[in-house]
Amino acid sequence: MKPRFFVSGMLAAATVATAVAPANALEIARVTRRGYIVVDEPEAVTPYEGRVPTGNTQDTFQFIADLTRVIADTPGAPRGRYVAVMQTSNDSGGALAFYLGLFNDVRGIGQTSPVNRNQETYNLNSFAGTAYPVTGFVWLNNYNLYIGGFSDFGKYLICTQEFGHRWGTFVRTPPQPTGNMFVRDSGVDTGVPTDASAEDGSSPDASDADADGSGMDASVTDSGVPMGPALTVNGLLGRQTAHWSYFVHSNGSPMEGNNWSEIMPGVFRAGRPTFKFHPMDLYIMGMLAPEDVPSTYIIANPDTMGQRDRNGQRINPASTPEFGDRNITIRGTRVPFGMEDIIRANGPRIPAAVTVTPTRGDGGVGSDAGADGGAPDPRPSDLDVVWVLLTTSDRVGDRLVRDFDRAVDECADGYSYSTDGRSELIPQVTTTRIVPDVVTPDATAPDAGDGGIAADAGDGGSEPTSFTVGGGCACRATVASPAGGRANGWALCAALSLLVCVSARARRRARA
Repeated sequence: MKPRFFVSGMLAAATVATAVAPANALEIARVTRRGYIVVDEPEAVTPYEGRVPTGNTQDTFQFIADLTRVIADTPGAPRGRYVAVMQTSNDSGGALAFYLGLFNDVRGIGQTSPVNRNQETYNLNSFAGTAYPVTGFVWLNNYNLYIGGFSDFGKYLICTQEFGHRWGTFVRTPPQPTGNMFVRDSGVDTGVPTDASAEDGSSPDASDADADGSGMDASVTDSGVPMGPALTVNGLLGRQTAHWSYFVHSNGSPMEGNNWSEIMPGVFRAGRPTFKFHPMDLYIMGMLAPEDVPSTYIIANPDTMGQRDRNGQRINPASTPEFGDRNITIRGTRVPFGMEDIIRANGPRIPAAVTVTPTRGDGGVGSDAGADGGAPDPRPSDLDVVWVLLTTSDRVGDRLVRDFDRAVDECADGYSYSTDGRSELIPQVTTTRIVPDVVTPDATAPDAGDGGIAADAGDGGSEPTSFTVGGGCACRATVASPAGGRANGWALCAALSLLVCVSARARRRARA
């Protein structure tokens, strides 16, 4: 699973970050069917050396500025709202993957500005110095996560969760949820919530949870009669207050939570995840109308009976979800919550969520032809993505082109599956042939130093269309490559990958 280990800190740093001038230290080495293979300019003063700088916001912003400038200067290149970057290096700077939001125009989903937490909408493009407006930067790490031995892990969890973080998961809850589904004109107050903020107008944070980390408080009436378990404002949230709580029944969503079943009153067992966004996720993402979202529940006052999570800590709201390989059973109180509660605590979603018909199934990029028989016709729910692979010049070759395109297709297929075909990742790439096609020999040892990730020999199919693109001028870049920190991200990857692969294979067999 992809943690946003440091995203909160990165976004907070935006308050002091200043706009950076584009440096054009990058050039496009190959244009593939799905995106761009990018390398340092030959005379770059401070080269990236195939590593995306993820250690701090300023360096990441500089990279985004450089990258968008290269795209903007490429003839015929579409300017996609999302930039998704993989790399061939394994130096991750301590981050496995993350989503860095630069723009949000959606209200009512709990998302707030990293510059001013009292504002729901924001635009950080001026901080980043982007060459054109970007909604989000998606850091996906090594491309082998999507085509090698860990491909199910990358396809169904890393890629899907990172794009899911465009909207969630940040929703607040009223202290006493009703569990009611939303019914239009039901009299539910869909105005600005009054119970989801502190007296000073700020949003309470995770410190509001009680001492045992369960995120639950006791609640009583004025007469002292117990009303049952109550939730804190962030009681539905778990890790980094940006994912579902371990105790939320999310069907095993990419946004975490678990696929709980109540095997007897007050006793719950975690089953295999579906790796599909819960209907409540789809509402947050704008793809399912509130009246079409069923209620779900959270396990309040959990008794984990001394069981530990994968990090050796007592199971708590921020614990890693279960993937069906462990027999985890806990006791607690089932507290239903529904769309009526979400809207009461967060206000109505603006723009309103509408139910999107899954017209493409889950086939990923290009699964259906468009009206002209070519590429799929985009829908408002589809995401226009500029896909980039950052590498070094010595590794650029036809095999890398092939593998990069496969990695993109795997990500897109996983995301489409997780949304039930309600949204697709549509690659944005130039179709303009800038210089004659050049057949580049495979780089020497293209999979050397992959950190133990199983390399893939390619799909053995026809060669994709690719061509060489001329670079720009060699200008100074001010970004330093991150140093160290790679062990944490890859250790997490190694620890979880086999578990996800096992459950994903079982899920595929069930679909067959």
